[in-house]
Amino acid sequence: MSVSITSSAGVVTVAPLMPGVSSLKYQRLLRGWSQQDVVNELSGLIAVAGRPAAGVCVDMVSRWERGVSKPSVLYKKYLCQLYGMNTLDLGIF
Repeated sequence: MSVSITSSAGVVTVAPLMPGVSSLKYQRLLRGWSQQDVVNELSGLIAVAGRPAAGVCVDMVSRWERGVSKPSVLYKKYLCQLYGMNTLDLGIF
């Protein structure tokens, strides 16, 4: 299985999924982001939308990536926006 990503420049990158790594974590690693980067980006997207960031933290991102818990509907929306993918592709449906 592989993942295709189209950048803003229209470049498509196809990369194999890493065994044992969730799609959500894979997308973060593919971008070279830390979990704190994801927290910062999510907080920014939510703030721009005028909504309070309900305590998103590194521990939450870690739990989502490990499948320990699923993000709420609010966070699913912004994770999809952040990664430019749908919930199915991110494995957070």
